[in-house]
Amino acid sequence: MNAITSSTKFDYVTGTMATPPEIAVIEPTNRCNLNCVMCYRLEHLGDVGDMSFSLFKQIADSVKGARMICCHGGGEPLLHPDILKMIDYAHEACNPEVLSITTNATLLDHEMAKGLAASKLGVLYASIDGADKRTYEGIRGFSFEQVVENVRYFKSMSRIPIVVQYTVMKDNLQSLLRLPELVRYIGADRINVQHLLKWNRQMEGMRVIDGIYEDFERIRVLVLDEAGKYGVECSIPPIGFIDKCDLPFREAYFNFKGEIAPCCVAVHVSLERSFTDINGDRIREWRRRVGQGEFFEECRRFCYVK
Repeated sequence: MNAITSSTKFDYVTGTMATPPEIAVIEPTNRCNLNCVMCYRLEHLGDVGDMSFSLFKQIADSVKGARMICCHGGGEPLLHPDILKMIDYAHEACNPEVLSITTNATLLDHEMAKGLAASKLGVLYASIDGADKRTYEGIRGFSFEQVVENVRYFKSMSRIPIVVQYTVMKDNLQSLLRLPELVRYIGADRINVQHLLKWNRQMEGMRVIDGIYEDFERIRVLVLDEAGKYGVECSIPPIGFIDKCDLPFREAYFNFKGEIAPCCVAVHVSLERSFTDINGDRIREWRRRVGQGEFFEECRRFCYVK
């Protein structure tokens, strides 16, 4: 579960990515069974569909040697009928240090849990954006109790580490205080807090940096301390703006059609039509510019850039 850190020198002059990428995100589907308040799908969803297993295999073969493979993307991966086959093939083809999925855990019933437990999955990230019923259901619109019990059951019968992923915003900042206790109840191995991206107009003014930064810093310290008492690994990054970005040099994002997006933030922006063009002209230009702090509109609208 350790974070992937880069040892690569980036080519900011030409925007060329060293191959294979350090991180390959392969999107099995962009379909989803939820309609969360902070999702990019509310305003930016285009074509909807599933990646074929044959295309998945081709992409996995092309990124052999990647240190991290993520079998998820802009949808709910457990909706894909071949997700277990995809996980096992990615392990066979790439043998990455980390092989993960991120799921909303609503479909993590006993049958799916047993299938995942028998698979080659390395880490399961469960998105739980509230540590109490009112907060969680206000954001995700699904039964809090059901999701908690789904993840708890999976932990009870699986060797696979679980990371509870929490997108922090104004609406759930106070609920974050209760997260270490919830994670201890579930039996999860780690807490990973990430900051809200402004993917849709509903999120305007909802980031913790938009007016409640001091509250966040106070709560951040308390939660880190509480997690430590429970022996739970916890990551809550401080808030800050960046003046250049190296993520597109480290990560290749392949959507369900096999097209390449610049990163896991601008997932709806298709820069190259074929997964084989990992150093195509358009994606190299994107990397070159953001690597030098010349940000695109999507970066300025969605992300934490100056």
